[in-house]
Amino acid sequence: MKRFLRLLGALLLVAGLLSPQARAALVLDLNTGGTVETCGACGNTNGDTFGWAFRVNDPITIDGLGVWDAGADGLGVAGAPLGLWTSAGVLLASATATDGSTPVASASADGLWLFEDIALLTLAPGSYVIGSVFFSQVPTAHVGASFTNIAEIAVVGGVLGPFDAGLVFPGDSFEFPIFGPTMRLAAVPEPATLALLGLGLAGFGAVRRRKVGA
Repeated sequence: MKRFLRLLGALLLVAGLLSPQARAALVLDLNTGGTVETCGACGNTNGDTFGWAFRVNDPITIDGLGVWDAGADGLGVAGAPLGLWTSAGVLLASATATDGSTPVASASADGLWLFEDIALLTLAPGSYVIGSVFFSQVPTAHVGASFTNIAEIAVVGGVLGPFDAGLVFPGDSFEFPIFGPTMRLAAVPEPATLALLGLGLAGFGAVRRRKVGA
């Protein structure tokens, strides 16, 4: 039995090393280009919520909300609140990114993402809005950059909330998406990993049956 458990552990370890199952993907990522802009008209007390609206075509499961750190030199504020809503304004998840949040590399050389974990959340097909809070001058936004998003969603356009109202549903349309916020797909085990686990459990059951029948 001990020999079998050691073998099972080795198989799972190898599967973890060979499989990219632990690598979660960004729902939307920026490409190099565009310009860095400050929000000179955002309030300094509570800040304004800006972001983008999107449509989910096939269900996705996310486990994190992140904000863009232009220049990868810090946000310039103690925290940048983030929120995810239905198109009707129902808040589904929120978090506050800081300079101490988990950094995630971007395809863009112009910055990186700072992520906070959220409880697993599955987004069914439908319309949603994601936003983050900007204060006057900080954090800086990336405007006009091309972006890449997963096939399961489509970006509809930009959104904004009321002046200096903090993290609130950004229900008004804006000229273009503000980055701003993004989401992280939850990591899902690759089929090869699941197959190895299934074989291991089947083997474990066989060993138990032989032991009981002995």
